[in-house]
Amino acid sequence: MVLEFDGQIAAVLYTQRIDSIEALRSIGYAEVGRLCQPEGRYVQLLGLFVAPEMYGRGFSDALIDLMLVYGSLLDGVEAIVGVTRCAHYSQYQAECSLDQYIELRDEQGQWVDPMLHFHASHGAVIREVLPGFRPGDTDNEGAGVLIEYCLRSEQKTVVETADPQAVCTDTTRVVNQVEPIVRSAVIEVLGSQRSTAYDPQAPLMEMGLSSLELLELRRKLSIRLGQPLPSTFFFSYGTSEAIIGYFMAQVAVQPASASDGLRQESTRQDQAVAIIGMACRLPEGVNTPAQFWQELLAARDGVGALPAHRQVL
Repeated sequence: MVLEFDGQIAAVLYTQRIDSIEALRSIGYAEVGRLCQPEGRYVQLLGLFVAPEMYGRGFSDALIDLMLVYGSLLDGVEAIVGVTRCAHYSQYQAECSLDQYIELRDEQGQWVDPMLHFHASHGAVIREVLPGFRPGDTDNEGAGVLIEYCLRSEQKTVVETADPQAVCTDTTRVVNQVEPIVRSAVIEVLGSQRSTAYDPQAPLMEMGLSSLELLELRRKLSIRLGQPLPSTFFFSYGTSEAIIGYFMAQVAVQPASASDGLRQESTRQDQAVAIIGMACRLPEGVNTPAQFWQELLAARDGVGALPAHRQVL
């Protein structure tokens, strides 16, 4: 699956269909190609790559979401699975095992590891550690982590919410704290070895932040400043200075009530719509969503003569 932007390849998602999750427990990454079954019951995520110049535009999120929609339309597919790696386990190796690490949550109940958090935020279940899956990945002790997006059962979407106790409730105090909050969050994600690269006017990517690190930064800012941020946030606000300006502007338009702060009450839950079924009947014998998808992929034109039994008005 390829995502193009402005005439360039922005991101690519590699997948294959396999017939069994169990097979992933007894095989290494270098051998997964032999599991390919064109009619397999599972779609396996093999790799997600974003061009460095396209970081911060939400393309990783877009591809995963599109894959979930597409997978749900494929006949015979029960789930989307993958074996991911942890991004920060090397920082915790002295404190806990990998099995313990994949269960670690922060004070807001979110996964500590940004890679696991990325998948969980899109609805994946973090299943288990697969020892020996990536022998060369010393940062993860040669193991991988099995994840599963269940397509045929109800999924619970992980929604990021700010800790009410962690959100400033006095507007003046919020204004004074925005800059140090943003600065500390960026420096934390940069890490001690790159902290000297911090420059409020420098683009985040020029400071060396990867797409995964931008995801982690977005999560930290959402929690600490009490406002959910869209996946494309850093496309519009690509420097620390711009981020600070954004939140300062949010404070300026908020009511002065002590209960408001930076938080905006979301109405998404009240306006939620549940899709409980899909069906279609279209020209050329297209009677299922999966058939319709294939027509779209093939760019076929379904316009034809009016059937004889139809009346012309």
